[in-house]
Amino acid sequence: MSAPDRRPSRAAWITSALLAATATPWWGWHLGRPARPYWDEGFYLTDAHRFFRPDGLLTNPEHPPLGKWLFGLAITIAGDDAFGWRVTSLIASVLLVASLPLWLEPLGIVRASSPRWLLALPSCVLLVDPLVYSTARIAMLDAVLVLFYVSAALALVLSCTEGISPERARRARIAAGVLAGLALGTKWTALTLLPIFFVANVSLEAGHVRFRRRMLAELFAPCALVYLACFALPGATSFDLHAFPQTDGPLDPSLPWPARVAIVHARMVTYHTYYFRSDQSSRWYEWLIARQALDYTVRHEGQLVRVIAAIGSPVTWIVGELATLGVLVAAVRERHRATLLLVGFPLMQLAFWAVVLRMTLLYYMTAIVPFFALALTLAIAQRLDVATDRAKSLSRVSIAIAALLSLGVGWHVYVLPLVRGDALREEELTALARGPFGAFLFHDAMPVERVIDLARSDGFGAARLDP
Repeated sequence: MSAPDRRPSRAAWITSALLAATATPWWGWHLGRPARPYWDEGFYLTDAHRFFRPDGLLTNPEHPPLGKWLFGLAITIAGDDAFGWRVTSLIASVLLVASLPLWLEPLGIVRASSPRWLLALPSCVLLVDPLVYSTARIAMLDAVLVLFYVSAALALVLSCTEGISPERARRARIAAGVLAGLALGTKWTALTLLPIFFVANVSLEAGHVRFRRRMLAELFAPCALVYLACFALPGATSFDLHAFPQTDGPLDPSLPWPARVAIVHARMVTYHTYYFRSDQSSRWYEWLIARQALDYTVRHEGQLVRVIAAIGSPVTWIVGELATLGVLVAAVRERHRATLLLVGFPLMQLAFWAVVLRMTLLYYMTAIVPFFALALTLAIAQRLDVATDRAKSLSRVSIAIAALLSLGVGWHVYVLPLVRGDALREEELTALARGPFGAFLFHDAMPVERVIDLARSDGFGAARLDP
């Protein structure tokens, strides 16, 4: 990965616009269905409404305020209905796939000699991923988090790319810090950015550890300032009497802002350390083959059942993982710093989620899948660069990628009724569970029989929306 101060080409901008035009209707079609909140939407939407009420008091201290504030802003602009609730996630996901082509040339992943279709490959991998589809259509924090997280990671990698000018590298570090602050201000999952930010600017020279203090300051100072600014949003430290456990008591609104922020953080830490073993927890390596689905909602509507689930993509995930491992091995062998950083982010996420019990839910893979897609693109570009017969290699690679994306589309179409939430007969659900791919569609702890029973009894509730 080397790019002597290259900017995105005209082809990259055209690709970006076409991807945005494709993703918006694909993910946005019937965005307002179902018209009621599901899964944890109620938690975030309640606070989203209250941010924009003069007397609004927040109810959920689990996550920082930025994502919920953005939901509230969208509701204020787009309307207080199911479309307005979820349009923030749609916008964030569209921005993600539209932005990826603009990074590839500056990062040196796609070179001047590379085929232009490589500019679209990472985004196309995301477009055929059913997990990304469901993430773009639910009022949860993950779509917003992933946009900021991936952008922060790529800005850091850009700052370490060979051939970049010192001034542009400095701007990239500052941008990475700002984006990391936005990611942290949305969800603490972004904490995995910080160790790599630190390691990127520490070196071992003649047996001595050297800290690049100025570069570290350019990363961490903007990150800290932006993160704290998220808590300066109007109402961000104003909580309902019942927002915290009774033993903690309410948060005194008369305290100065720094004291309120400190207390909120102490209580957020307590909140996040209270994890329990869910019967839907998965072994970490199951995520890598898309097992198993996580049901967001199960509802009976007349004689039909509506299920919305987070479902991964076994084919593209496995290929992306193999590409990531291949790129990692090559980067270690060549001691290529920028590439090591690029693959370090998904590995750090996996390491984090492997040991944190709560993080076994499938939808957290949304912060990893984009890096798999980028590694796949880099692996192809590197392969073509060293090919002795470039024309033959390009033909074979093109056929392989066309086959991969076709399989991804086929899988997406197969699971679309469960990620879009189509109303199905009980017999249709049972047939899917009994089919050859049933293990990917229903969790061991949530077999189809239990899903149908919960639908009949209306036992699969959602977080209450109490604006």
